[in-house]
Amino acid sequence: MSSSSAFLTKERQQSPPTLPTELLENVLFYGGKDRRRSYEYLRSLLEPSLTFDECQRHYGESAEAQRARVFRVYRHVEETILDKQLSVDEAKLLRTLAQDITGLASPTLLHEAMFLPNIASLFSDAQQAQWADAIASYTWLGCYIQTELGHGSNLRALETTATFREDLDMLEIHSPTLTSIKYWPGGLANTANIGVVYARLLVRGNDHGVLPFLVQLRDFATHAPLPGVTLGGIGSKFGFNTVDNGFVQFDKVLIPRTHMAMKFQTLSKDGVYSRVPGAKPELSYITMLQMRYNMIIGSGRQLSKAATIAVRYSAVRAQGANATKRSEEMQVLDYQSQQHRLLPRLAEAYAVIIGSNRLLSFSHSATEMVAKGRTDAGVLALAHATGCAVKVFASELSTRGIEICRRGCGGHGYLQTSGLPELVAYNAQFVTAEGENYVISQQTTKTLLKMLVVHRSGMTSALPPQLQFFARIDATPTQAPDAALSPANFEALFERRLLAVLAAMETTAVAYPSLEEAIQANLIASHHLSMCFGKYVLVREFAAQLRDAGLSPPTHAILSDIFSLFCVSQVLEDMSDFLVHGGLPLSAAAAYDAHQVRLLSAIRPHAVSLVDAFGFSDLSLNSNLGRYDGDVYESLMTASRAFPNDSTVSLSAYLAPLRAKVQRAKL
Repeated sequence: MSSSSAFLTKERQQSPPTLPTELLENVLFYGGKDRRRSYEYLRSLLEPSLTFDECQRHYGESAEAQRARVFRVYRHVEETILDKQLSVDEAKLLRTLAQDITGLASPTLLHEAMFLPNIASLFSDAQQAQWADAIASYTWLGCYIQTELGHGSNLRALETTATFREDLDMLEIHSPTLTSIKYWPGGLANTANIGVVYARLLVRGNDHGVLPFLVQLRDFATHAPLPGVTLGGIGSKFGFNTVDNGFVQFDKVLIPRTHMAMKFQTLSKDGVYSRVPGAKPELSYITMLQMRYNMIIGSGRQLSKAATIAVRYSAVRAQGANATKRSEEMQVLDYQSQQHRLLPRLAEAYAVIIGSNRLLSFSHSATEMVAKGRTDAGVLALAHATGCAVKVFASELSTRGIEICRRGCGGHGYLQTSGLPELVAYNAQFVTAEGENYVISQQTTKTLLKMLVVHRSGMTSALPPQLQFFARIDATPTQAPDAALSPANFEALFERRLLAVLAAMETTAVAYPSLEEAIQANLIASHHLSMCFGKYVLVREFAAQLRDAGLSPPTHAILSDIFSLFCVSQVLEDMSDFLVHGGLPLSAAAAYDAHQVRLLSAIRPHAVSLVDAFGFSDLSLNSNLGRYDGDVYESLMTASRAFPNDSTVSLSAYLAPLRAKVQRAKL
């Protein structure tokens, strides 16, 4: 055993032996023990059949070679699904597992994540039945085509048109302007042969707004673009380059009238457009809601990977003299400053994962409701508001947190083989994808203010259960918030701050003719309100998990410390806000500083076991620094020796020509 391995063995012996398993099965893994067992079974199907070389990213590899390799991996995934006759849930889990192992998204990701859910949610049962064989036989490979060159978040301003041609009983899909070109959809450049296109329905000069339409893009046999369909790629991105984001321009492409989504609206062959009673236009964007919740999950997943790498490496790395034992170097993780950098990130990863797991049930309920053709405006509005707020907060946390973890690994964290730069690049998309954070936070503000109007009208009972606490918005605190570190006290503190910020926004909004004008004139306050709501939701869900977890007392105590560290760190970052809006006394600042230091010390002995609980294999981390066995330095040198190194080029391309020039000058 190397000295590095000995470090991690000693670290793990400091925690209850059941800690990682308890947390993984009862807290961190969505679906609990049974789903975890399914996960292990599926991993046993996948990992042994894939070589390490096949799974890993090859630095310096061309985009084309990388895509070909990734397609081989994911073809094997689909073959396994067919050969083992996996259920829909197992198939979805296996695809997720494949991405987790390789760290590379499948070019077909948007087919599974957006195209198929869109068909299931917005197209009628008859349409789905008609197209089921084409999907099941892999004849169709779809993508989700919404964003345009000129418009992203402002969906109502999309310019692509779908004009009803009554003489042909067809719809004409057209890109009338440069800015109407569809730009950014994943899988569009090379992979997809069909897509759900969002366009304005025009019937006899009447604009019925933006709706989804099924449009074939390429010939199913040859994969060549169809007439009138111009396709291309948008170029290399900061990350996520195995997914081929592209553009498409339509030139009066005809599609059947029956390719319009017809679950919540219909268009007859004589041009009569009608909408299902109670169905709002926002239903068309249910797929974006699903993706935002997926991004919350992704944010937690990526941050937990970064925390795992940084914590393990910091436990293995010894640097600097120990002030009490001069003959020994200190483990980097023993430095309080390193704990201050990394352990709050660990707590944030727990908070986002736990929150996303619990919110997923809410998201699924809203999605299933729509898939069954039912609508509940209140449920959908809250689902959108919550998804926006938590996506904003979680993506900001993870994007910042991964970079902090990278810096915490020193110079080695700058190496691609550390796995951290790839996590930085991959996660960076979440702050802009499916709605730029500052823009979509307005949706949360608008919904909260509208729900507050319902409360003010005396109909608090009509609000969703998650917003019943609005009844306390006018309550006058009789005392300062309790400083004790309990879930109930933290939940009350974050609730009080949220309600105070919401009340302030309500007062501001009254001075404007409309809610939209009020929000637009106060975008900083609007974003702040959304962030407060996102933080409150994660605190609420984490606190609920502590009540529901069913953990042994030692494990429960450690998880409670993680919860407290998350809350204390957020309070310290927003201290001025909590002093003004949360009712904290000025003395709380020093008290919370002391709380944080104590919590860092209490969590430190369990840090390695706490990251082990995330359950990542070395394959999925793809990091020389985050290895489970701690053999960091051996791994670094193995990778370095394998890296192509042509030392002759400096002589032939630089030194030799310059030497010759100098020699010629002497003649």
